[in-house]
Formats: sequence, structure tokens, C-alpha cells
Amino acid sequence: MSTATLIKKVSIVVAGAVAISVVSRESTQAITLDAGTWKYFDFFDIGQPTIPPSFEFTSPTTGDLLKVTDAFLQGDTFQIFDFGQLLGETSPVPINGNPLDYTSDPDTAFADLNYSRGVFFLTSGNHSITITPIKSPFEDGRGYVRRDPAPIPTPALLPGLVGMGIAALRQKQKREEGAERSKGWQRLF
Repeated sequence: MSTATLIKKVSIVVAGAVAISVVSRESTQAITLDAGTWKYFDFFDIGQPTIPPSFEFTSPTTGDLLKVTDAFLQGDTFQIFDFGQLLGETSPVPINGNPLDYTSDPDTAFADLNYSRGVFFLTSGNHSITITPIKSPFEDGRGYVRRDPAPIPTPALLPGLVGMGIAALRQKQKREEGAERSKGWQRLF
């Protein structure tokens, strides 16, 4: 065997070992979730952690909106956790195993009500998101997660927000007045 052939074979083996190392490391380490970018996760059994096992990031002072969607075949739903605390579940959807009714595009899946999805508000600070499949009619699957900065209320919304606050205060006052009246009525008897 010539030296060139030996070097070529060793290079292929080393490249393969590096590729396997990167894939296995990705499956066991947290992934940084950058704002505005979908990241995929794979799952292989209900109740078992996804691969990658978690997504980590720091939300800005305005907070983030975390979006999660199923993809490919419809029918999977998920529980979403932040540092082990349940944030909620994605929407329930009917099972559709038709291989012609699928999409691998997360934007298309998120917009389609036939795919399970969820949006969760996250406050500012550090987050470690884990996702657990809770319903899957298939052997395995793939979903997507992303975060977007939470919208900041614009000045145009302020009058509406002030009006809603005043209405809430009036309702509270009416409830308190009603409670006081019923106490006085009860004291008469």
C-alpha cells in the first residue's frame, strides 16, 4: 500500500470519527437558541427527552415569545418546560397519518392549525427549555422551537391599555360594593 493511499484511508477514518463525535455531542448537550431562528428537535418515544435535550438562552428585558410546533406528520403534542417547571402544552390536534399531508417547513407547520403548536411568554433572564412528547401516534418525529423578542407596546396601544385598566378597576369596585351590601343584608337577619 502506498503512503498516499494510507494517508487517504487514515483521513477518512479520522473524518468519520470527528463526525460521529459531533453528532453524539449534539444529542447530549444543550443547544443555544438564537432569536428568530427555528431549531429542530427529534423524539423517539412518548415521555422521553428530545434530542437535543435542551435549548438555552437569555431573554432580553422585554422577554421572549417561545414558539413550538410539530412538523412532518400531524398528531404529535408536547409539554414544554423551563428549568423543569411546566410552561404548558402544545395544542391538541387530530391524528392524520396521511403521508401526503405533511410539511417539513416549520413556518408552514406553525401557521397550519392541523399541526400542534404553542406560544409561551418568557420573562427576561436565563432559560433552559426542555420538550417532552406526550402524544405521538408514530414511532418517532420531529418538531421545531424558536424564540422571538416579545413585542413592546407602542404608544398607539396605550389608550386601549389605560381604558382596560380603568374598566378592571371599576369592575373590582362594583364587586367590593356588592360584597359590602350583601354583608349588611346578612347582618339584618
